[in-house]
Amino acid sequence: MTASYYQAGTVAVTNGSDTVTGTGTAFVANLTPGETFRLVSGGDQYEITAVTSDTQFKIDPAYMGATQSGLDYRIVPIRGYGATVVAAMTTAIGLWTGFRDGPLAGLFSDGAAGDSAIGFKSAPGTGWWRKTNGDMAGQRNGTELLTLESGQVRIKKLVGDAVQSSVTDAVSGMLLKFGAFGLGSTAPKATGSDLDAIVGSGFWYADSTVANKPASGNYLVLHMGQTTDVATQIAISRSSADPNATFVRAKISGVWQPWKRLDAERGSNANGDWVRFGDGTQICTHEVDHGSIVANGSGTLASPYYATVANWDFPASFVAGSVPSVTATAGCEVASASAPRRAVATSVRNVDITRAYQVQATRIGSDASADNVTVQLTATGRWF
Repeated sequence: MTASYYQAGTVAVTNGSDTVTGTGTAFVANLTPGETFRLVSGGDQYEITAVTSDTQFKIDPAYMGATQSGLDYRIVPIRGYGATVVAAMTTAIGLWTGFRDGPLAGLFSDGAAGDSAIGFKSAPGTGWWRKTNGDMAGQRNGTELLTLESGQVRIKKLVGDAVQSSVTDAVSGMLLKFGAFGLGSTAPKATGSDLDAIVGSGFWYADSTVANKPASGNYLVLHMGQTTDVATQIAISRSSADPNATFVRAKISGVWQPWKRLDAERGSNANGDWVRFGDGTQICTHEVDHGSIVANGSGTLASPYYATVANWDFPASFVAGSVPSVTATAGCEVASASAPRRAVATSVRNVDITRAYQVQATRIGSDASADNVTVQLTATGRWF
């Protein structure tokens, strides 16, 4: 609304036209629709219906006088309640535009837990409120679920499409549930009851029904997968028959390699004792007491006495293509404490991965007295 008659510059009017054109004018800031326009030289008064620019405005009715230019004019301001209403509306529109387009689109009270400052009429406990320390909290039915804190977001519980559907869900980009792949809880059973089918890194459990284990029994398995073609598994036995036995295998170019035992494995049977090491070394041992030595000839140096062990079947076979090294050491016990000990020589005729053939112990000496001969056998090779 203008504070007084606006009359800057001059105007031009055209008979029958509703447009008034100004020269040296500023109509936008100084004219208000509803005000009155007239020429100083006289004539009718017209209502301003729209201000289109600083140099043009519309009138009603269309100009009824002669076409002229360079004319002095007057804008008669609105008075009374009409002016007040227009001014108030103009101010209100300006404030609303500022809230709509500005950084502060509205200011709300702090609110409180159970009474959100930004909420809903029928559910005041659902919405947002400002906590006393300046944090902003989101709640539903009075229960706080989310807090915007200084430098961080605190979420009470997260569910939905961004979270695993189960503790064995291996979809990429998902957040892990508590206990996922055995992290923080009991290890889940191997996927598809097959250690070859595991795709998620973590701890897994393989019971008696799970395939592709190192051996029979139950195992705790750590699976470390880089891609679907490259992975490593470490399996630890939970079986009472072979507790804590540890095995490892690798997946190379999509193919699982054989399991290899890392700890030392021991055993024994009627053919002796054996031990297997994680690097593939296997050692078999056996002790044979042959009793009295058997005479082979007249008892002279040229005709010594001997005892034959015959064939030694190893207590555990060696890997194909790796013939072990076999050694035999022997000693004899003389029949009399006053008699001297005899020297004993040993020999092995042939060896394969399962047996040493014709092991023989020979006592060197001319005394034909009976001696007890004991032979210590050792075979060293590889079990994988």
